[in-house]
Amino acid sequence: MLSICLNNKKWLIIIPFTAFLIHKINLFPVYIDEATTFLEYSSQGFWTTLTTYNEPNNHVFFSLLATLAVKLPIDPLIAMRLINLVLSIICLSFLYDFLKKKFSETSSLIAFTFFAFSYAYTFYSIFARGYLLIILFTLLSFLLIDKIQDKFKFRFYFLFGLVTTLGFFTIPIYLYVSLSFGLILIIQFWKDQKKLITFLITYFISGIGVFILYLPIIYFNGIKSITNNEYSQPKLKSEVIDFLKTSWFGFYDKIFGVQSGLIFMALIGISMFHLIRKKTNKQIDINLLVFLIIPFLGVYFQNVIPGFRTWIYVLVPITIALASYIENYEKYVNENLKWLTTVLLLVSIPVIQVKIFNKSNPYAGHENDIEANRIARFLKSIPERRNLLFLDGKKDYDNVIYLFERERERNRKNNKIFFDHNLEKQPKNTIIISKKAISSSNKIVLIKKFKTKFIYKRM
Repeated sequence: MLSICLNNKKWLIIIPFTAFLIHKINLFPVYIDEATTFLEYSSQGFWTTLTTYNEPNNHVFFSLLATLAVKLPIDPLIAMRLINLVLSIICLSFLYDFLKKKFSETSSLIAFTFFAFSYAYTFYSIFARGYLLIILFTLLSFLLIDKIQDKFKFRFYFLFGLVTTLGFFTIPIYLYVSLSFGLILIIQFWKDQKKLITFLITYFISGIGVFILYLPIIYFNGIKSITNNEYSQPKLKSEVIDFLKTSWFGFYDKIFGVQSGLIFMALIGISMFHLIRKKTNKQIDINLLVFLIIPFLGVYFQNVIPGFRTWIYVLVPITIALASYIENYEKYVNENLKWLTTVLLLVSIPVIQVKIFNKSNPYAGHENDIEANRIARFLKSIPERRNLLFLDGKKDYDNVIYLFERERERNRKNNKIFFDHNLEKQPKNTIIISKKAISSSNKIVLIKKFKTKFIYKRM
């Protein structure tokens, strides 16, 4: 194992990163988005996943992959998050090989370590949704464009089109990634009309592919389920402008896990400085600027207000630019000092970023998810042949249901879940969980019902 790590240094980072993920997978609470994805799509089978889009929680391509994982004879929570665990290792392997090809070993390893342990990559490698696929497809697109620049081969265009199609089929927000690459390709290949025209044809064919893949959803749910749902409905221009004025400083918080305004300004400043200073090889700086600015333009012209996690794919061009900037300046550092600095960075970067991850509050705005997970832990101790009643409806407690079903399946219990506000119609021996009661205390308040007598139990 040691010899493998020394021969290919990416494993020095991938192995501890994977160990950290495995440790977190079972400890990390289940988000309502994850639970909804599992309950309404991936656990329902291939056809339901392919044809259902009652809300944007169906990251279709991810959910289809998850339908395979949930059939495995392992803990359902592990199965649900297994896809992203595997994808995270694949993505890291591609990234290191790409960086190593273009930059020095030192700069590649430092940038690679930053990427692997960044807040965004760690979080979305655990989070059982399609965002990690968007990061992977962004990286693969950079890799394929680099290959096309070196050699004109149709298979690279085909793979680029396939990646673009699957990106849109995962989440329609891949539009922002696609727009960024579209502008980059125009700038990069403006003088090479053959390559540029081939890319435009590739985009056109990819669009047809996206339409075909979404046809089952369009047929059963209507085109508006995708283009005009609650998250994609146009807002008033004044609302959008107010959002940009008040939120631009935090646009990339989900990448770094801290307030990102100063980092964003620093990245803009450094890339602009290099563009002015360098006479050649300006493409990396152009790529970074395009990816940093397109989200703002997209929000303004689309009149939408997406969540900040929409932009996590920007982590890829930031990492590539970081490797380039380190390489530019490492030649000015003494060899002995460079070795010492590299070791210190490779140790301190994961430590600092893991601390940021552990201290961050990924559940801000998702307080119900925390309560749901507390309830779910209690469900493990419920005796057999008891019923559960949620007073506040199914949607708020999808993650409770998921975790409860997980325990019921494991322990072969015959419990049932009811959703009804009428207490008198519930069967005997029903445990009633009241959201109102929960919110009144940090501890879970349960109401046990035996006939007409209520017994309050605090945990």
